[in-house]
This record gives sequence, structure tokens and C-alpha cells, in this order.
Amino acid sequence: MDSPANINFIAGDIFEYLYDNRTTQVDTILCLGIYYHIMDHYHLLRLMAKLNPKTIIIDSGFLRSFRNCTLVSTENPQQHKNAIAAYEGQTEEVYAQVSLGLMIQMAWNCGYRVTPMIWNKSDVNDINSVRDYIVGRRFTLRLEKTSPISARENWKEAWLPALTALNPNFGGLLDRETHDRFVDQRVKVHDSLGEFTVL
Repeated sequence: MDSPANINFIAGDIFEYLYDNRTTQVDTILCLGIYYHIMDHYHLLRLMAKLNPKTIIIDSGFLRSFRNCTLVSTENPQQHKNAIAAYEGQTEEVYAQVSLGLMIQMAWNCGYRVTPMIWNKSDVNDINSVRDYIVGRRFTLRLEKTSPISARENWKEAWLPALTALNPNFGGLLDRETHDRFVDQRVKVHDSLGEFTVL
């Protein structure tokens, strides 16, 4: 099937493409399923922001914490859907997952307000097909262009109903002072594997 005239599919390095086309102007960027397979999240976000889109949609796994933290680990690039290999025969590539709090902070710094797209369980026929979203391991975030100051205004009001819709207990995640990032089981597991796993 031929693609419409205004759509052009390009396969390649996303960082190189964004840098080479940094003077291009776009309305919307969809960043789907890549953000948790890289190490330089902030650099990618800033490259996308340079295109001055009104909206950026990021769909990714995130640490379910509103503290600024990152989970660093490795994955096998030989397996489908994992990070891309840097050299032939590579079996471990470094990647990181950022927390929701760090994602929001980075977006604020780039002049974007972050709101979660709320899943309504009653609209889903097969819960298992979107289980990572329902349990709060994966989120679809809408970043909307604004000023860095107004991006911060009343941000919790958008997050509270989304979090409590997933789990009534998730509302407590917004308290950065008392929330312990180790409540996220993935951080607990990785932290037990090595001294420098959690930054």
C-alpha cells in the first residue's frame, strides 16, 4: 500500500536525523517505544524540542516515581525490540528508564507541560493487551508547548486523576518528600544486582 504524499518513512539513527534536520518545523512528534531503550533521554528531548512542535507524544516505560531518578541496566540487542547493537555480536547494551518526575522536569526545562493520557479500563476489551499501562509500568505522555514557568503551574491536578484511576494508592506518589522510589519493584530487583545500578 502506498503512503500518502505528505508522509515519508525514513529508517536510521534518530539522533542524527534530528540533528541534520534541526531547522525543520513540525506540528507534532510521536516518540513511541524508544525512550526506554536509550541512555541520553534529555538530549533526545532537546533535539525534538528544537523542531518547535506544538505537541510531543512519548509512549514509554517509566519508573513510577516523581523524584528525579534513573534506573540503568543492560539488555541484549540481539533480541527483537531491544536497544540497537553498537557492534556485531554485542550481547549487552546499556539503557536507562527515567522516572515520571525526571521526565516532567526535563520537559519543563524545554518549555513543555506534561499530562498523562488516561486509560479507561471499561474501554479495553482485553486488559492483558495493555497490562503495562493498567498497572502503571508504561505511560503515554502528552507534552504541550508553553513557557517554562506556566508548564509547572497546577501540574499535579492533571496527574492525580490519572494515577488514582490506575490505583487509588498511586495518588501518594505525588508527594516527593515522602515517596520512596524503591516502591517500584523493578528498582528493588535491579538494586539487588549491583552496587551502582540505581543512580
